[in-house]
Amino acid sequence: MQINGGDTMNIERLGEIIIELSGNNENRACAYDLCYNAFCFVYEKRSKAFDDNDIDLLALNLGMYLANWGMYRNSKLLTKYNYRVHVGVIRILLAKKYKEIYRISPNDYDDRKISLVIEIFNELKTYYCKKGINATDTLITKILFGTLGCTIAVDTNVRNSLREIPIQMAFGRRQLKQIREFYLNNQNSINKIVNKIERPAYHTMRCIDLLLFLNGENLIQN
Repeated sequence: MQINGGDTMNIERLGEIIIELSGNNENRACAYDLCYNAFCFVYEKRSKAFDDNDIDLLALNLGMYLANWGMYRNSKLLTKYNYRVHVGVIRILLAKKYKEIYRISPNDYDDRKISLVIEIFNELKTYYCKKGINATDTLITKILFGTLGCTIAVDTNVRNSLREIPIQMAFGRRQLKQIREFYLNNQNSINKIVNKIERPAYHTMRCIDLLLFLNGENLIQN
């Protein structure tokens, strides 16, 4: 079955909403921009060693981003910690071996890079589990999405769209390959959105995630 999505969502109309959202720096969607931009600012200092202030800044931004998107509300165990519980996560994300998947486009998903995305997903999951935190696919993909930008965030709204297209709802190799196919089949429409906004936080993966999120939100309302 071809992974298209053009028959099940109005990409042009959703693109207009995304462009409108990008102009408001106080809405909830902007929580992503703040976290992602902070990560990019620090990450691109790679010629210098990351210091404790860098790590602390990113952990704080990550905590605020996750709180904005309900990850604390949905995790009683996570609420027992302050933002510094994410310091270990930031150190994992900044590991040199994951540089290849920083700001990756679905077009560049090959077997090696998909394996790296899955590897870091599992590493983050293990980290939180050792803290006694329920590391759901939603939590881990939200983190990867808001920092490295290497995958979509698989939350309720996005899952509704994945079900309709259809794309595998559970995170994994098959889902990542199907996201790549979805992008390739709709790349002209998606690239128009990216090029219209021309801001680092509205990269290809971000716009794909927003398309799926907004479409899934419409499915719930209807």
